[in-house]
Amino acid sequence: MNILKCFALWYFRAFCVWEEKLPVDDKAEQIELRLLQEYKKKLILSDGDVIPDPFTLTTGWKGEKSGISMWPSIYITDISAYLNYSTPQDVINRLLNEYKEGKAYRYFESKWVQEVFVHDIRPNSDKCVLKCKVTPSQSLNNKAYDAWAVVKKDGANGPGGEIISAYCSCTAGMLGACNHVAGLLFRVEYAVKTGATQTSSTSKLSTWNVPKKKPDLKPMKVKDVVWTKGKYSKGPTEQSSANYKHEMKKNFTPLNKRQLEIVNNQQDIRKDLYDIIKDEVKDSCFVLLQENRRIAVPKANLPASVMQVAELVKNSGSDNMSNVMMDKLQLTEQDCEALKNETTAQSFSDVWKEQRKGRLTASIFQRISTRVDTLRKDPSADPSALLKTVLGKAEVKQTSAMKHGIALEPVAKKAYVTLMKSKHKRFKSKDSGLAVLQSKPFIAASADLETDCECCGKGLCEIKCPESIKNTSPSADNLKYLKLENGTLSLDTNHPYYSQIQGQMKILDRKHCDLFVFTYHGHECIRVPFDEQFWLIIEEKLVWFWNNFVLKALLSSVTDEIDTENQMPTSQVSSVEVSGQLDMDSKAQIHVACRKALEPVLESNTSASNIPTAPRKRRRLCIKKTRAAVYLCGVCGLDCIDKPMCDSENSVNCDACGAWVHYVCANVTDVLLVNVDKWFCPRCK
Repeated sequence: MNILKCFALWYFRAFCVWEEKLPVDDKAEQIELRLLQEYKKKLILSDGDVIPDPFTLTTGWKGEKSGISMWPSIYITDISAYLNYSTPQDVINRLLNEYKEGKAYRYFESKWVQEVFVHDIRPNSDKCVLKCKVTPSQSLNNKAYDAWAVVKKDGANGPGGEIISAYCSCTAGMLGACNHVAGLLFRVEYAVKTGATQTSSTSKLSTWNVPKKKPDLKPMKVKDVVWTKGKYSKGPTEQSSANYKHEMKKNFTPLNKRQLEIVNNQQDIRKDLYDIIKDEVKDSCFVLLQENRRIAVPKANLPASVMQVAELVKNSGSDNMSNVMMDKLQLTEQDCEALKNETTAQSFSDVWKEQRKGRLTASIFQRISTRVDTLRKDPSADPSALLKTVLGKAEVKQTSAMKHGIALEPVAKKAYVTLMKSKHKRFKSKDSGLAVLQSKPFIAASADLETDCECCGKGLCEIKCPESIKNTSPSADNLKYLKLENGTLSLDTNHPYYSQIQGQMKILDRKHCDLFVFTYHGHECIRVPFDEQFWLIIEEKLVWFWNNFVLKALLSSVTDEIDTENQMPTSQVSSVEVSGQLDMDSKAQIHVACRKALEPVLESNTSASNIPTAPRKRRRLCIKKTRAAVYLCGVCGLDCIDKPMCDSENSVNCDACGAWVHYVCANVTDVLLVNVDKWFCPRCK
């Protein structure tokens, strides 16, 4: 009957799918068929005997009042053997130490296990079936779960109680070892060991209460709740006894009448306590509250931002502004620490945003490195988009990847700390702010966490919550920056994340950093060691870019309206003959002249209409645009360059959502894009 209902349900579903012209989910259908096959196997016992489906048996069941004497002799030894423990003591230890079986026992003790029915199967069968309904502990109004167990009967040859097979309709019930099945077994075991199954002892039977279909629960104040926890060694707690003990504890006091009067006078107690500790602990919360005063928190003495220093230097009228600028930027160790502590909120802190302007931060180290390589090969390359990002003048649009990452970061931090505490000795962590490299104060980084433990020492943690794989667990198969070598995950050294992490370790003086990639379906933790040689190469490029581009832009007299496309190193204008000391306006004019001299010359018959003014369908070309918005990669969150000078800077546009994605992040090439009509990002596929 039950099988016929299942087939009828499948036919009805198929008809609905055919009517709506919906695609059939073959995977879901296969799962249902597999579960049905597994359930059928449970009805075929190890000795070859086939029992009828307990859900299809409508007659022959006996409740607890008439059938309790038929219950087989299930003891803790049988439950231990069924749950695959070596000795009953293992089960008892787990019951007492609040493991899974402890919760299962409280299903019975709290009366979530409803009346148990027994079926004889056949008169000549040596087995019987026990079944009951179990109320969900967290959802009392939901439908109760159906649980059954096939157990060997007591016979002339000896007691039964061997648990052969079991099933429950809950999510984990196919294995037959869920809490609901265990609760059923504990109820029968308790009746057997207390003698409630003996027909000759009527007094015993009168004390066995058949549970109701749903426990009686009435709302009450928290202070009136009697808190109890079922213990296997103590047996179920009687409610009347628990209430009596609760009242006795509530009313008990070792104080006499006079002492009670003193204790009840709260005002006098506070006064006496204040007189005792006011001179000993002057700034305690209690003393401050009694005196109605507060401790003034000193305001952090933060160093001036790079933009503020640049403005002061420009207004000073110095002849050597570059050297003055570098001197003014120098920070003490106390300045660096104060700045880091004040900016732990990072993107939610206005100070953090202001102090980043004009500094080369770790998130764009890789971008600066590749741009420097390009500028050294091709002096006519345009660094304007990168300069705007450094100076904080680029219009940043938040992508779905950025929003997803910011939202999940607190959850990921908690998961990381929990993982580390389970593996490391005395692990500690704290949020980090904007850290500045003291020897080169124009280089900075913001790590997610600073860590410390006795086994590994001080380190860092960088959190990544990729939105592109939010519906699955991170792995080397779905993340391009993770590599699997000899069974070990590692971070790709060519990815921007590697440069970012190396910069963080150098600036914060740490020797290792954990890259923690998190989704709600799983996580991966990759430890990255500090690479001194790699950092020296990156550092040299950062200094070069700062001296030749950023510093000149900061000290320009037209910083607010800076045309960063016309900035280039002074080494590129050495051929221009300039006599005497030039002011900043003259230098800017020279940059403009040199840039125009390097631009291609159009023939006289070439009209402006023939010049391409828009990107191709999917690839952003090297078209000169003034003050265009900055578009961030939908995968890695870094800028997509308007004028790519190498393959790693090329980007492609999604035809569905319009997001731009780097070729490297999208795993595409020009050859691949030529052969497709439309391209979709990983989120829109």
